[in-house]
Amino acid sequence: MTIVIIIAAVLISLAIGFLVGMIYRKKVAESKIQGAENEAKRLIDLAKKEGENLKKEEIFKAKEEIMNNRKELDQEIKERRGEVQKQEARLIQKEELLERRSENFEKKELEVERRLQEVDAKKLEIEDLYAEEINKLQEIAALTKEEAKEKALELLQTVGLVEKADVFPNSLSGGQKQRCACARALVNRPGLLLADEPTGALDSHSAQMLLNTMQSINRQMGSTILMVTHDAFTASYAGRILFLRDGEIFTELVRGDDGRSAFFEKILHVLTMIGGGQSHVCKADF
Repeated sequence: MTIVIIIAAVLISLAIGFLVGMIYRKKVAESKIQGAENEAKRLIDLAKKEGENLKKEEIFKAKEEIMNNRKELDQEIKERRGEVQKQEARLIQKEELLERRSENFEKKELEVERRLQEVDAKKLEIEDLYAEEINKLQEIAALTKEEAKEKALELLQTVGLVEKADVFPNSLSGGQKQRCACARALVNRPGLLLADEPTGALDSHSAQMLLNTMQSINRQMGSTILMVTHDAFTASYAGRILFLRDGEIFTELVRGDDGRSAFFEKILHVLTMIGGGQSHVCKADF
């Protein structure tokens, strides 16, 4: 704000100096006109005193010269006044611009400060959540803090995220967050794992990685996974599928010894039978 005030003061002083100079030039010009008028009167008086008659033409020329000088002075004053008004308008615009910039700068400072406070609050929240998760892990598995951390790393290894152990959640992709959720659900080695549209918000690559992780959990840890999905490609990772229509079981498919490609074709056939058509089919990458 100090810089803004100094700049405004300098601009105002320049404008005042400009006005003073114009007034001085006006006074000088008026003085010249007055001198010319006095000189004309003196000549007339002198002619009268000496008995000489001035020609009318010379008197007319003198008057005409005085009028021309006055017109030129009026024009100059008018132009100078216009320039001063323009200078004042520019000064006002600059002052308003400086005020707006100052206000914007103050707003940005407040916004940066507010965002820094939000970042600090989120860090504290993450630290609290981390401590809470460690405590839950200790309570569920009756482990020490060191054992709990070791168990957490083991579960992250299971879902392929051990290298992300020290990364904040906002740095993880959607698929990585889903796999991390799977690791958390496996803390107590549950016999049943529920998954409601687990790939609904993921791209094809992240979805495939999550499904491979869930398939690995089913095979290595023996946990049964009950998954709800409308996607034929996602369903092809299952070993057994129950198809629902109008709230009732329509039919059942068991994978058996079929490869995933063959099982996927069977799923498409059933979807066609129940009226699913192609709307429930995504691009398969076997």
